Amino acid sequence: MLRIVLWSIVLVHTVAGLTPAGDLTPYNLVFYGDAPFRWVIRKPKATYTAVHFQVLQVPPNATVRLANDAGTRVVTYHGGESLTNAFAEWIGGDSVTLSFEADVYVRQATPVVVVDKVAYGRHASALEKICGNDNMVPATCMASTSKYKPSRAVARLLIQGIGWCTGWLLGSEGHVVTNEHCVGINEDGRDFQVELGAECPCDDPQNAVSWACQGTIVATNATFLLGDEATDFALLKMNVKPGVHLADWGYLQVRESGAKLHEEIYIPGHPVSKPKRISAVLSDGMAGVVVNASVITAKGEKFSYLLDTDEGNSGSPVISSSDNVVVGLHNAGSCDERHNSGVKMDRIDRRRHGHRRSCVRHRFPRTMEALSKVENDIKMLQEKLGEFHDTLTDSLPTDGGMSLLQIKNHALMQYSQLSMFFTLLKLESPDEVSNHPVFKELVRYRTIIERMRPLDRKLKYQVDKLLKIAVSDSKTLDETLSYAPNPAALKADEDEDDEEADEADGAGEKKSDGVYRAPRMASVPYDEEEKEAEKKAKREERNRKRLAKSTILSEVREEYSERPQEILASGSSALDKELAKEAAEKTEYEEERFVRLVTSRKDKIRKRQRERDAMAADSIGKIDNFAGIHEALGDVAKGQSKGKYIPADTGKKVGGRIGGIFSHLDTGSSKKRGASSSHGPAASSAATTSAAPTTAAPAGKKQKVKFSLNL
Repeated sequence: MLRIVLWSIVLVHTVAGLTPAGDLTPYNLVFYGDAPFRWVIRKPKATYTAVHFQVLQVPPNATVRLANDAGTRVVTYHGGESLTNAFAEWIGGDSVTLSFEADVYVRQATPVVVVDKVAYGRHASALEKICGNDNMVPATCMASTSKYKPSRAVARLLIQGIGWCTGWLLGSEGHVVTNEHCVGINEDGRDFQVELGAECPCDDPQNAVSWACQGTIVATNATFLLGDEATDFALLKMNVKPGVHLADWGYLQVRESGAKLHEEIYIPGHPVSKPKRISAVLSDGMAGVVVNASVITAKGEKFSYLLDTDEGNSGSPVISSSDNVVVGLHNAGSCDERHNSGVKMDRIDRRRHGHRRSCVRHRFPRTMEALSKVENDIKMLQEKLGEFHDTLTDSLPTDGGMSLLQIKNHALMQYSQLSMFFTLLKLESPDEVSNHPVFKELVRYRTIIERMRPLDRKLKYQVDKLLKIAVSDSKTLDETLSYAPNPAALKADEDEDDEEADEADGAGEKKSDGVYRAPRMASVPYDEEEKEAEKKAKREERNRKRLAKSTILSEVREEYSERPQEILASGSSALDKELAKEAAEKTEYEEERFVRLVTSRKDKIRKRQRERDAMAADSIGKIDNFAGIHEALGDVAKGQSKGKYIPADTGKKVGGRIGGIFSHLDTGSSKKRGASSSHGPAASSAATTSAAPTTAAPAGKKQKVKFSLNL
């Protein structure tokens, strides 16, 4: 069944302040799909025809087609597709043929097609103006210049079936920029057709015909994001059609500082909805330039230029010829002293920042909701902490310093709060983040947290044990106090150091029981009477080794040394570097040959010992105990023989290349025990062997070393 009612009344409709480029004609066409159907919609001299479907519901195995008279432009809707209160893609010319085909014709319970109005294109007046001769040229005529590639991102727009404008792609995510008077600040972007590639060959006569050389309609609707009447700026996000790749046309970028006086510019666009044209030169062949960088109007500051534009150029980008970036948004024309004019991008950018928060809330509602909840939680936490501020000040005085856990908790809370503020600032004003004080504070607190990690590792076992007992509630308060972190545990046992050193050097030999046993295979000189100076030299060598193993001194040395900092997973000493190098060579050998080398028991023991050294207390003891370092380093500071003893009261200056008590850490050391060396007890023993026999100290006998610092 077919019911058609034609109305002869023409409605003149204004689209959000834009002078219409077409007429909306009421139309009443209803079809239920019970027979083949073909209908011609025509209006003489119309430049285009856009059919508005109140209802389009295509049954399965059926098609609805819209085509021009020549059949060169066809829009097809297949079974299952539907539209509600939307314009179909516009078709150039004064007529459109609507047809329906199906495998089986069955009358549907609801209409298949309901056409309630049709838009017909016509010429309309606008704000733009051509002054004198038209010096705009088809875009394809400039294909060999640098101006053509940016112009490919410029689109011809059809808005609500009758409004025409120019738009352009901003960025690579499908955003379109045009004038606010083209779409209106209250529009939702429902009928917003974006056509790219609307270009004719350079010498084609169709270049002078409106709506000719139809390109690719990449979207028939969009989502309205931002609109500002003062700057005549609108930003929309296209709902791109399936199968469309926007990368084929590229996109434009903007210069936030805007246009400069006397800067050469050009304007690509679709004047009178003709195929794309570029305005770049004047009648005398001179390039178009900015003639006034600041023009005060009723709607604010604008800038003016000498270039041809016409109706339909509204929304065109004003592009700099030097770097091909957008410096302004064209929106008006005049042949008097005001010239053609537009809004500079710096003014648009300032207005855009004012709308950024609303845009973020619109696009990321769940993220903003979560951030708001976190913000409220932080405020609530601050209020609760404020109630305990006075109590904490009285019960936990900080005159003598703060505990590690206090500093750690404070740093973590402050870092979390700053991170949240940094996130909000980046969403609202990403350009201001780099110079904002919060960025420096984030770096400061992150540095504090990272510096506390070594102490955290040393106290981790005791802290974890205390927390475990506190959670399990298996101990009373008095009992749990014994598990509190004890910084005194950082002090090493001197006797234990000797035993561990012997175990590491002996590679798995049994601990000494105090009885000296001569080696069965190797010959060892037996020193009956060891001189006091030689004993002292041995003690100095042992102390020097302890200092070399000190992680605290190593960290202090790295902190105040001018050398570049080296970070190794295995450690920072010379021996650590050598072992890391050997491990890397071993790994490379195994990976290249697909084998696994056997690790000897001796190497396993050394590896375990080094792991224990890394996790155990520091061997130097308390951090403020530097006794004996003067004696241990005196010979190093003066560059004398490492095996000689220098008394502490000689008044010699302590210090080396770097200076200070840590200068010894810049010197090398022998890598293997018993190897030839220029320092230590081995050198001392070698120097005195020919003079008199020496006596080795009985193995297993522990001697405590006392240091004195004479400054």
